[in-house]
Amino acid sequence: MPYGTGPIIRRAFMGATPWQRYLIGVAMVVGGSALVVLGHFAGVLLAVTGAFLLWRMVRSRLRRSQARPDSSPGQ
Repeated sequence: MPYGTGPIIRRAFMGATPWQRYLIGVAMVVGGSALVVLGHFAGVLLAVTGAFLLWRMVRSRLRRSQARPDSSPGQ
């Protein structure tokens, strides 16, 4: 059994659909922020990791949408 949340989150993230990946990232940010409010400073790492994952997914999606050639419906 893996120790800690890293391998568990990684396994969940790899098997998730795109909308579930966004949900996991948001949950990491919210959960990490809640842990910081409760006094667990390790929550900062969780929140920063979630924000980084969200940023990478949004950036990747924007790059893919810009790379597609525009096709007119009349062609």
